[in-house]
Amino acid sequence: MSDDFAFLEKMDYIKVDGAISSCIKNYLERSNASGYVIGLSGGLDSTVTLYMLVRSVGREKVFGLIMPEIESNLEDINDAIYIAEKLGIKYSVLDITNVVRSALDLFGESYETADKKAKGNLKARARMMILYYFANKNNYLVAATSDKSEYLLGYFTKWGDGAGDIYPIANLYKTQVRQLALYLGVPEKISYKPSSPGLWPGQKATDELKYDYSILDKIIFLLVEKQETVENVSKMLNIEKSDVENIWNTILKNSHKRIPLNSCTVSGVRE
Repeated sequence: MSDDFAFLEKMDYIKVDGAISSCIKNYLERSNASGYVIGLSGGLDSTVTLYMLVRSVGREKVFGLIMPEIESNLEDINDAIYIAEKLGIKYSVLDITNVVRSALDLFGESYETADKKAKGNLKARARMMILYYFANKNNYLVAATSDKSEYLLGYFTKWGDGAGDIYPIANLYKTQVRQLALYLGVPEKISYKPSSPGLWPGQKATDELKYDYSILDKIIFLLVEKQETVENVSKMLNIEKSDVENIWNTILKNSHKRIPLNSCTVSGVRE
C-alpha cells in the first residue's frame, strides 16, 4: 500500500520546479503584464508560491502584500516579513482591520459580535480585493496560493484566497508542496508549520478536517483520482468509515467552489 502513495513524496522536484517556472514565466509574457503580486501569510503555500515566482521571473517583478488584522497571529506576520526580506522582494504590510470593520458596520456588527465563519471569509475577500487593486494599478497579475488538497476539499474562501490569475501549485497535494519547500530551501519552521487559513484566532486545519494532510492526501487521492468507494478507502487506510464519509461529503458539498462560472444555459430559446 505504501508504494501506491510514493508519488506524494518521491516526485522529481527538479522537473516540478522547471514545469512550474516555465508556466509562471510564459503566462506573464503572454499577458503582457509587468509582474506578479502575492498575498503573504507566513504559511507554507504562500511561501512556496513566492519562491517559485522569484525563481521564475526575478524578485524585481514580484511584490508581496502582507495583510494582517486585529486578530492575526503575530508570529505568522513576522514569518511573512522574514521570507519577503530573505528573498529580497518589495513588500508592504497593510492592516486591513478598518476595511473589515467598515463592512461589518454596515450590518451593525463588530469584530466581537460577527459570525466567526462569515467574518473570516470577509477577511479573505478583503485581502483579495486589495490584491486586485494593486494588480490593476500596476499592471500586475495576482498569484493564487491554493494547493490541490485545499482545492479538492474546497478548503478556501470562494472569491477570496481561492481567487487569482495563475495557480502555480494547484496541481500539487499539500504533502508534495512540503517536499517542494524542502527542495527549494524554505526554512523548516515554515515547511513544517501546521496548516491554517488564519481566518480567526487559533484556527487549525486539523481541528476542522480532523486529520493531518499526510493522511488527508491519501484519502483524497483514493476518493477522487482512483474513484474508490468510501468503504474501500476506510479498509485500505484503516480509518473509520464515518471519517472517510465526512471527508467525501466535504468534497461534494464544496463542489460549487470548483465551478469557475455556473452559468444558466439558454440555448434553443426562441421568442
